[in-house]
Amino acid sequence: MTDTNIIVEKKEHCFACLNEREVAAITKKGPLCASCLSVRPYYDVSKHEHCSACGHLRYVASRDEKDNPFCPKCHLANRRKNKDLRRKCECCGKPRLLSKNRRTGRRLCTTCRNNLNVRECAVCLKPRVIQAFDRCRGCYTRKRRGQDDIVVSVA
Repeated sequence: MTDTNIIVEKKEHCFACLNEREVAAITKKGPLCASCLSVRPYYDVSKHEHCSACGHLRYVASRDEKDNPFCPKCHLANRRKNKDLRRKCECCGKPRLLSKNRRTGRRLCTTCRNNLNVRECAVCLKPRVIQAFDRCRGCYTRKRRGQDDIVVSVA
């Protein structure tokens, strides 16, 4: 049994973006549209390989110089252990583990990446890291759970 099944011409709410679209795949978490499947390759089981470190069949997050595949978990473990992989953040200049910001294209540390998204939440009106739809994580989670009508106290 695979984690992903391909379905043709069926519209449902995508669990990732919450839009009603044609279902490209059904995962353990629910239906996934084609655009979300393209930006989340870890759901596409056909592209999975056995990790050279742990041996699990997973999405390939990186490869070493010998082209051996590493799953996301082992990739992060290797980066944390190997201090040579730490590079200077393009924002603060500190040597840290970096990730590429999709919006700006810059390589940033977690702290600087999160600070780019700090704005006033549209629901609770507090300065927070914005998750989606101009909402902080707490307000966005309540919206996804259908508890959007709950009034958040502003203190």
